Amino acid sequence: MRRLGSLSPTWQGVRDRISKLNPAQGTHGGNGLSDAFVAKVNLGTSGSAALVWSTYLGGADRDPGQALAVDSAGGVYVGGVTASTNFPVQAALQSTNTGGTLVGFLTKYNASSGNVVYSTYLGGTGYAQVTGLAVDGSQRPYVVGSTTAANLPTTADGLQPTRPNNTNASFEDGFVLVLNPAGNGLDYGTYLGGNNQDRALGIALSSDAFAVTGETASANFPTTAGAYDTTNAPGLWAAFVSKFSPLPSSGGGGNPIAYDETYEYDQVGNFVSKAGVAYSGYGPGAGNSGHAHAAATVGGQRYGYDANGNLLTGGGRTFVWNSENQPTSITGPDTVTAPYLGNADEVSVAKGRYGATRTTVRPA
Repeated sequence: MRRLGSLSPTWQGVRDRISKLNPAQGTHGGNGLSDAFVAKVNLGTSGSAALVWSTYLGGADRDPGQALAVDSAGGVYVGGVTASTNFPVQAALQSTNTGGTLVGFLTKYNASSGNVVYSTYLGGTGYAQVTGLAVDGSQRPYVVGSTTAANLPTTADGLQPTRPNNTNASFEDGFVLVLNPAGNGLDYGTYLGGNNQDRALGIALSSDAFAVTGETASANFPTTAGAYDTTNAPGLWAAFVSKFSPLPSSGGGGNPIAYDETYEYDQVGNFVSKAGVAYSGYGPGAGNSGHAHAAATVGGQRYGYDANGNLLTGGGRTFVWNSENQPTSITGPDTVTAPYLGNADEVSVAKGRYGATRTTVRPA
């Protein structure tokens, strides 16, 4: 089992009783209401845990922490909801509680010192809360939550840059905000919802996409053709998953597009369709295939194989294999691969369309 190097829990404390070490905020916000707290604990290699730093986070009103993320450098990000008009802000995207009631917040702490890097309100003239966080390799926080505000900060290339036409002004819509690494600018912002209640609750990242999950009571929540389920009865709660790709570019733009893909298989595990593209022609006697899991036709395009199951033709390319089932050449509109050199290390040289080469070594 691999041990985590450190742990940074966040929750809400009502009185000045938590163990504090090198705190960015050493005292409770006051008035006997809940503040968030953050504590970084180093688990160590010997199994003994040690408190690195811990701190309160909040103002004079309620400030519960609801989301936590850690970036590749160890920076700690905390999100939640606050009713405080004096919530501690620093280098902020939004320096004031524009709603005057419950709005979201996001605070980043330095990994080693626990000092605040930036801290900002997130919201508009209405209710807002942060319920999910993730951070990409550029240390950009991806924030999801829900809001009733019609003036949440968004970007022009957002999937829904303006609030959906809800039937009730008090209904929540989900949202996705991607801040720049400094926390004082917005790279991407969108609402996510329909004409009823919608809440974005969680988010996850990959190298080229992000996915948001939550719950919706809308009958017109944005879905895509071919998705697993594109309908919902009005007023009934249902889960949703929305995938956006590509990741937004720094400084705005990128125009991520939400999409869903469905996959269908037959009884022996062959693809029947992928995102609406049909796969067919499996098994002996099936056109030019003859192999149990080799499709002869994909989306109307034919594929051919040799007796060992190696691909010979398909996608506008021709493949040649040696007796060891290794490719010796691939010829097509953009790639030519030179033969294996035949030594014990199985070295191959790939030649690109414009003359660039790439050497690949496959140890025996």
